Amino acid sequence: MGQAQSAVGRVVGLTKKPLVRRTLIGLLVAIVLFGVIGYFVLPGIIKNKAEELIGEKLNRKTTIEAVEIQPYSLEATIRGVKMMEPNGTAVFVSFDELYVDLEAESLFRAAPVVREVRLLNPYVHMVRLDGQRFNFSDIVELIKSQPPSDEPARFSINNILIDAGRIEFDDRPDKVMHTVEQLKIGIPFVSNLQSHVEVYVEPALSAKVDGAPLALVGKARPFRDTQEASIDLDYDGVDLTRFYNYFPFKPGFKLAAAKLDLHMNVIFQQPKEAPPRLVLKGTGALKSVVLTTLDGSPLIRFGQLDLALASADFQDKRIDMSRIALHSPEVDVVRGKAGEINLLKLVPPPQTAAPDVAKTDEPSAGRAGPAPKSKTPQIDLRVAEIVVDGAVVRLTDEVPAKPFKAIIDKLDIAVRQFSLPGATPATVELSAHSAAGETIRHDGQFTLQPLQASGSLQAAGIALARYLPNYVPQFAGELDKGTLVASAKYAFAAAAEGQPQIKVTEAAAALSDLALRLPGEKRPVVTDRNVCGGKRRRRYCSARGPSRRDFIEERALCADQEQGWKPQSRTVGSEIVCERRCRAEQGTAASAGSIAAGQAIHAHVGPARHRQMVGARRRPDHGAPGGHRG
Repeated sequence: MGQAQSAVGRVVGLTKKPLVRRTLIGLLVAIVLFGVIGYFVLPGIIKNKAEELIGEKLNRKTTIEAVEIQPYSLEATIRGVKMMEPNGTAVFVSFDELYVDLEAESLFRAAPVVREVRLLNPYVHMVRLDGQRFNFSDIVELIKSQPPSDEPARFSINNILIDAGRIEFDDRPDKVMHTVEQLKIGIPFVSNLQSHVEVYVEPALSAKVDGAPLALVGKARPFRDTQEASIDLDYDGVDLTRFYNYFPFKPGFKLAAAKLDLHMNVIFQQPKEAPPRLVLKGTGALKSVVLTTLDGSPLIRFGQLDLALASADFQDKRIDMSRIALHSPEVDVVRGKAGEINLLKLVPPPQTAAPDVAKTDEPSAGRAGPAPKSKTPQIDLRVAEIVVDGAVVRLTDEVPAKPFKAIIDKLDIAVRQFSLPGATPATVELSAHSAAGETIRHDGQFTLQPLQASGSLQAAGIALARYLPNYVPQFAGELDKGTLVASAKYAFAAAAEGQPQIKVTEAAAALSDLALRLPGEKRPVVTDRNVCGGKRRRRYCSARGPSRRDFIEERALCADQEQGWKPQSRTVGSEIVCERRCRAEQGTAASAGSIAAGQAIHAHVGPARHRQMVGARRRPDHGAPGGHRG
């Protein structure tokens, strides 16, 4: 008791000192003035300035009925807000009441920490005027024109409630009015700050969309260390063609048909000693999709595209997808006569660069500094598996003199462990089969940062007569037949400067069933059942000359004549049999051109002249025409 009385006496003694007395009086006056200004002066200033600034910046007359501020509890209420259209004849945005309860920690955090936000009877009137121009397009352009911030905004907004909302969308070109009535939204929090605000609003969404009821109710799951709430969204059979006209760009294609199924789960988490988290999980499916050009030509159609989202954490900017699967797509690829590719119509047109308003007439002193680097964190995307199965691709190339057409009737692609930015290697498997019996198979892996790829490629049944006349202008002959089988391993690495590094190893090729005609000839001057690159083998071929039939026996055909081969010939009546022996162990299918040229000379100049040219020597008859020596 004596100690308490002594402490009170000391305090009273301090208050009697002039300096302390003046300080206390000053604090008391400041607190009273803060309350008086907050209650009576500040609301009028905010009301007038807000009406003036909004009208000036947005070119829309705005009126505010009342502003109320509770300075000591940091609460504010704005009532009766009405924003008109630029012409002033219709209401653009309005609401009856906006209540905001600010936490005291906002003062020392220098960032808003809001305990509660309540918006009553909001109304929005949107109009599509023509094409991609809306009654709010000028506001969007104004936002885009603002310089980006070096650092993202820091905030924590909790217990958000929107009640009795209404949205009207007047689609004037299509003469359709869409309405969302009785809109109610409950959001526990939207934040990127660690805060300790009690969350009591459960996630919810309910409305009538064009007269159809939509109701989603979440669940709150409070734990000792983590507060958690979730909401489930199940929405099937959404007709996406109704939203085609609302693309943010003028599309160069038509969305003839598309359905969307969504089964999502939104989770709000508030750990005890960590920032809040918003996590999205679930699946989605695009069904019965048909994309065409503006004139109705087919582009892409598929039965179903499945998306399985394992987790999307917006706090860490990380998206994990377990599977993306595209089933039985049909793709029509057309290269027009001018070289344009039809699939590029699916890509949004490039945006016009905004004028550089920051230019100055006088150059700055010294050298210009480097452009500031964006501090926006990059999204970490990971996809465990991307699958395309049973695809059909129809190719049409109108650039050659004779248009080229081909059909890939079965294409399967599997990409595993794909990621962005792409530092982790991803594997890719591809197999394709064409209607002409051609097959291609690829196995390999790649990374995007740095850009590298390696793998093996095998091709079989490639009909050269379908490609050489159109895509090899230097080829002067007329190739009736010829089938190529090839395989190789490769390694590719992009270089920061200079040419990329490409390495091809273990390459092998074989050309079979060759039929080559010279320009203007009706009969093939060269037919070869197999021209091989690789090991030494025995093959047979026949050639027709202008005056007689010649049978040529081939033990091997060499690409490298420097390794040497001995031409030998023999005559059987009016027939001639030539034997060529090759000591080369390696060769390539590219030798077919030189071999064909030699055989063409043999066929046109005649056997006698050909023997003189190659220095052949006669030998005794060893059997019937067309036979061969062992």
